[in-house]
Amino acid sequence: MSALRTALGIMNAVLGAGTLLLPVALAPLAHSGAVSLVVAGALLVWSLLIGAAGGTRGSGPAGFVRARLGPRTTNVVHGLYFGGFAVGQAVVVGAAGQFVADGPAAVALGVVLLCLAAGLAAAGANLSPAVRTARLVATLALALVWWLFPGTFGLDPGRSPFGAAALIAVPVLFAWVGLEGSLPALRSPRAATTLGVVLGLVGAAALYGVLLNPPGSAALGPPAVRSALAWAAAVVLGTYCLTNLRAVGARWNTLRSGPGEAGAARGPGRPGIVVAVALAGTALGLAAAFHWSIAVLLLGPGTATAAIYAVLAVAALRRGRSRPGATGPAVPGS
Repeated sequence: MSALRTALGIMNAVLGAGTLLLPVALAPLAHSGAVSLVVAGALLVWSLLIGAAGGTRGSGPAGFVRARLGPRTTNVVHGLYFGGFAVGQAVVVGAAGQFVADGPAAVALGVVLLCLAAGLAAAGANLSPAVRTARLVATLALALVWWLFPGTFGLDPGRSPFGAAALIAVPVLFAWVGLEGSLPALRSPRAATTLGVVLGLVGAAALYGVLLNPPGSAALGPPAVRSALAWAAAVVLGTYCLTNLRAVGARWNTLRSGPGEAGAARGPGRPGIVVAVALAGTALGLAAAFHWSIAVLLLGPGTATAAIYAVLAVAALRRGRSRPGATGPAVPGS
């Protein structure tokens, strides 16, 4: 049972907006499914390294790094989270706009969703655990609809630099945000915990491997049905933007006040939300000006995620300094 709980915990941590966005954005690219499986294999090795060093469950990635590399490097982790999640909101609302509109109208809708989510986040709005669970179920259902009927809703292909298959590995990492904070220590019962980590990684990798290989290209039902589904997907993505902006606001508080739980507790982080919206809006504007695809925008949060993984790997290879305590808020899966 402990292995199953660990596996389910890991899968729950990584399944989020990426479950819908990654297949829609990357499936049209050649070799995306194979690259996704290679990335999952590398992350399995990485996860076992982090787990053997004590894991991140409880302390979080920032606490894990603080104990080994000190508070200054912890701020690097918070900064990477802030930048990656801020640009990531351009991905979330940009895709939401494209699901229901084309051209400038899609960009305008994305901006409206971004501002609405920012206003709610700054006002302290949040989602209950039950609503978050319902949101995940809705996201998985929409991903299944897209997989069965890829023509139901899609994204503007735009300009894409993915001639080299290896480059797809960077945006694929958007699907794995959340893994870095959910890894348990590989201690007693070591075998069961290790099995749980393996099962969790394999389960998530199998899901993405399937979703990145849709069986056809048909659309579901008449235009009214497709429109309703597209709006449903946009609303769901808007709720992810809300919770993600709350997280970046908390990261901003921590960065401004220094590592520690106190920084994360001072309100909803309105200044950080404003900065994050400015970054996301800038990314949306650049994407519109240069006709970048959502896959290109995914390079931003994907690069930040890769950097966080690299910092954690370096920390795992260092002897701990026995400095207890978490140093910031947990970041929900995107």
